Parts: sequence; C-alpha cells; structure tokens
Amino acid sequence: MAAAASVNLLDQIAKIAGTSFFQAAGLIPQVITRTHFGRVWLIRMSLIALLAIVFVLSGKKVSGEKRLEGRPALFLILGILLLISFTESASGHPADKGDFTFREINDWFHLMGAEAWGGGLRALSALVLPRIIIKNPDNAPESDANQVMVAGIARGFSVMAGFGVAVMAITGAANYGLYVRGARALIKTPYGLTVAAKIVLFCIILALGAFNRYVSVPELEQWAGCPSKKQGFTGRAAARFFHPFVKGLAGHRMAVLFKRLVRAEVFLVIVILFCAALLTHEMPASHYMHMKQGRGAMQNMDGM
Repeated sequence: MAAAASVNLLDQIAKIAGTSFFQAAGLIPQVITRTHFGRVWLIRMSLIALLAIVFVLSGKKVSGEKRLEGRPALFLILGILLLISFTESASGHPADKGDFTFREINDWFHLMGAEAWGGGLRALSALVLPRIIIKNPDNAPESDANQVMVAGIARGFSVMAGFGVAVMAITGAANYGLYVRGARALIKTPYGLTVAAKIVLFCIILALGAFNRYVSVPELEQWAGCPSKKQGFTGRAAARFFHPFVKGLAGHRMAVLFKRLVRAEVFLVIVILFCAALLTHEMPASHYMHMKQGRGAMQNMDGM
C-alpha cells in the first residue's frame, strides 16, 4: 500500500508539473505542503504507518500474552483501513467540489461496499474454503463438523455480501448520475466505456452471487442437516431459474462448485478493480461531453 501510494504521488506530480516520472521526486516537498492532493497523501501515509504498527503489536507477546489480541485489534485495523479508503475518495474526482461533499461520501461508501464484498471473497477463496473443502478422491465421507462449518460460512458470507452489493449498486447509480449522465456519454467516451465494462462485469458477478445465495447455500445447509431458511419470492424464482444447472449436484460436489464460483467471482472483482483504476486517469464522461459541446458551440460562432 505504501509503495503504491508513493508511485501514485510521483505520477500525479509528473502530470501536474509536466515533468518526467523521475524528475517529479524533486517536487515532492512543494506538492505535499502546498496542494490538497499532497496533504491527503501525507495523511494516507501516516495511516499506513499506524496500520503497520498496530499489525506488528498485535503479534507481539508480553509476559506470554499478546499486547493486542482478538476483536479489539481487528476492529482497530478495520477502522484504520476505512480511513485509508476515505483518503482515496478525498484525492480523486469526488474531491473536485471540496471535502466532505456528497460526491466524496458517496464514493467512500462505494469503496467500502467493494471492500466488504471483494475483500471478503478474496479471503474466503484464499484462506477459508481451501482449508475446509478438500478434494475427496477416495469418496470418503465428509465430517459432520466440516459440513456444518461450510454451510454456516456460506450463509454468513452471503448475508454480508448482500449488504455490500446493495451499497455498491446504490452508490454506483449515484456515481453514474454524477459522472456519466446518459447513454450517449456511456458509449462515446473512454470513461463511459470503462463504466460500461464495469457494469457488465458487475452483472456477471451478481448472477454468480445469486446462484450461491439461492442455490448453493440451501443445498449446503441441507447437506449439513441444518434447518434451511424459508425462501421468499426472489429466492424461489432464482432457484427455478438455476435448477437446470444443478442437476446431479449435491453434498460435497456442491461444496466444491461453491468454492470454484467464489474463485471466479474473485477474478472478476480484480478485473473490476482494474477498470476502477483506469477511471481515476480519465476525464469523467459528463465533463468530456460538456467540453465537447462547448467546443462545438464556439466553432459554430466562429463560422457565423
């Protein structure tokens, strides 16, 4: 995080000053002390340093006990990470109208939704599921404890992901209204095309998430012998839609499919993050179209 923030600072200085990437290093003191971007960057680096200190202390032991242990350390780390993500919103397009505006707060919530959903998927895929869902080449029966654990994790993450998706959808719609404002800008500007790619990828991930929520989770709960929650209209409709894709899948095979779908979602989230990074280097579509219309009007006046 610190390395990426440093490269980003040099890149921004090079753009502002019109210098090369390496020449930008000599302008760091002026940018940090005299620009809004520089001050926000300094706050971000201070928070990253604090995060490193907390992380190190959470593993240190004094008299056989950890200095910071369990939930207090985790919540402290979470709070610092949320503040770091706010500095991202405070140094990009959302900060054009000033600090603590609707644009900035909306973008921050959009980032938090992405962090909860995408970060949760990454942790689930890399750290959790590989330890409890293993290949079963000998067809040995899965332990009851493992079955219950898989079903409980799937249900719990599905609920958290639902909140993350809802936040992303609402804030994403607001961002569309702020920075795109119409189908013409969506398909005729680089910014708009990148947003369109994000929307398509988001819909694909949404479909995979819906499959897991309304098909995988109930099947895994049935496999574990846990009482399944009653499905509402949306759940019943989704189950009927996905039914042809799950014939013959149950028990351990459904658990393996769940793990694979989570991995697929992680890959798509990474691609979406790449698109989001591209957006920070493009002029918002609404601004681009406004400037294009202004140039067209000036040309018409010159022609008269």
